[in-house]
Amino acid sequence: MVFLIGCDHVAAQTYPEGSELDNPRNSTQREFRELLIRAIEKHHPFLIAEEYHPEFLKRRRQRSVAVEVASEVNISHRFCDPSLEDRERLGISDGPPCAPPGWDNREKRMQEYFLCEWPIREEFWISQLGEDIHKNVLFVFGAGHRETLRRRLERRAIEVKILEKRFGVSNIWDGDFPAYRAAYRELRHNGFPPIS
Repeated sequence: MVFLIGCDHVAAQTYPEGSELDNPRNSTQREFRELLIRAIEKHHPFLIAEEYHPEFLKRRRQRSVAVEVASEVNISHRFCDPSLEDRERLGISDGPPCAPPGWDNREKRMQEYFLCEWPIREEFWISQLGEDIHKNVLFVFGAGHRETLRRRLERRAIEVKILEKRFGVSNIWDGDFPAYRAAYRELRHNGFPPIS
């Protein structure tokens, strides 16, 4: 079974190099660590996998909570996100597209991002798990993927359980991201087209 934990990459999944989890600024990451430990104690995963790549941790000068927990409890860990080289080969970007203010096609570009790039990334994660996907795996990922990744796994007859939907996620839907909200709503309603 794949146990899914959706979270905010910055507010929960990672914290700054040179910092410690007992720092008050890392309180959400410390709570996330405790969530992971409880999930491990309850579900006994073979592997902790996560949507991240060491290149991006290094580039952003961040540490992974999941890596540290896996080491602490002596469980295997695997990064599943594409490297920069893999992204170039797959024809995908390094995150949501940013457009200059007032760009008329931002919503359309966000829809293209969700409909074209997300499926490729999610399929890449699944390929990174290989045959281990049929064992108990705890998978940590950005909360926005929870429904699309769940459906993608279930279509393969893989049992899935969502343990956490949005750990540490602030409400971006009402702020300065109407194009993101509209594009994501469309995706959640209609799903992804098949990957050719």
